[in-house]
Amino acid sequence: MPKSSDYKFIKRIGAGCFSEVYLVEKIKTKELFVHKRIDLSKSKQDDRNKYLKSEKAILEQLNHKNIVKFYEYFEDNNFAYFEMEYCNGGSLANFLENYKKTYKNPFPPKLIQIFSKQIVEGLAYIHSKGIIHRDLKLSNILLHFKNQNFYDYKNAEIKIIDFGLSSLGISTSIVGSPNYMDPKILEKIDKAGGEEKLKKYDEKADIWSLGAICYEMLTGGNLFKAKDLVELVDKAEKGIYFLPLNLNISKELFSFLNAMLQYEPKNRASAKELLKYPFLNKNTNEFSQFDFSQIAYKIKDGVLIINFINNDTINGLFNPELAQKNNTIEIRLNMENNPKTKFDENLKKELNELLCSYEKARVYFNNCKLIKQEEDAKQKIKIILEMQKNMALGQPIKINNKPKKIVPEYIYGCSTKERNEKF
Repeated sequence: MPKSSDYKFIKRIGAGCFSEVYLVEKIKTKELFVHKRIDLSKSKQDDRNKYLKSEKAILEQLNHKNIVKFYEYFEDNNFAYFEMEYCNGGSLANFLENYKKTYKNPFPPKLIQIFSKQIVEGLAYIHSKGIIHRDLKLSNILLHFKNQNFYDYKNAEIKIIDFGLSSLGISTSIVGSPNYMDPKILEKIDKAGGEEKLKKYDEKADIWSLGAICYEMLTGGNLFKAKDLVELVDKAEKGIYFLPLNLNISKELFSFLNAMLQYEPKNRASAKELLKYPFLNKNTNEFSQFDFSQIAYKIKDGVLIINFINNDTINGLFNPELAQKNNTIEIRLNMENNPKTKFDENLKKELNELLCSYEKARVYFNNCKLIKQEEDAKQKIKIILEMQKNMALGQPIKINNKPKKIVPEYIYGCSTKERNEKF
């Protein structure tokens, strides 16, 4: 049985609520390993035994090229240790951030394809054993470069890690990371309150998480953008996500993404089914471009809205079996980043007119010594300027935040006949 004294500490590479992850070197052999160290004093005895035994039992079952290899489990007086293989490429989360800084864009389709296929293969393997990961996210996926060439992306090996929250078989526990969590689980958070028992869920929860990962690799941002958990739950319950039109997405990629991001778990493809999708098997140079403007059935507030139930054209792009199922998701495609659209040109014109109107109002209020009203106009001007700035930078803007068109009744204090005439 190994002991902690058999290893030389090199550096800490991660941390969780009750655990820390270290890179260590075995003193006798000079081999590099990763130690996940759990502080036994910070967890209750019953919970500690439950989760440690569960994680150990699951890891002992796993032997796959896309699952991090488990070597040893041992304890001392204060800590429990899981000894794992060392992956030299770090997490996919860090890799994506560094890639965005270097190339000013998230991953291209080829990289998404390379990484996604390996993640799906790893998931198909653990699901075949009745295991649900339950915390699949970018930071729980590692990269390993056998040839030490960290720019040779095509030969990078994917390794799924951290089975501390995994379960064998059907589950009811609310665990995981909210930004990647199945909306059918997430929507229960504000309703359960520790009392209501969550309905059972299965490995399809991991499929949603994988969809959220692919979305993040594609866009560089989270599937649901929210300032807090309450807003996140609200957006998840609506089952709506956004895709910028300037991504130039292929039919193959959109089909793959849609197969995972289904609100109802029964409508999601399994990992085994995903392995057959063209996106994972077709040469990316042969992908077919997807013209979103031809498949929208309505446009509202500058957003294309696609409803899969009502749109035969888009259903034909996907797996026929999935297309026939009762899919209630709408996908709103954000047009605000595409400067070529008529919508953007109209919005620019409208913002310029609003800015001019509010500036006139501000001057009028200043002349009339209406301090409160002038301050209100200044705030509206600030919002308009910020929207114009974001448009110029190609960043998303919230149309609902746009100040209303000026009418005498809108700006408080500018409602008398005399003031209206001057205004």
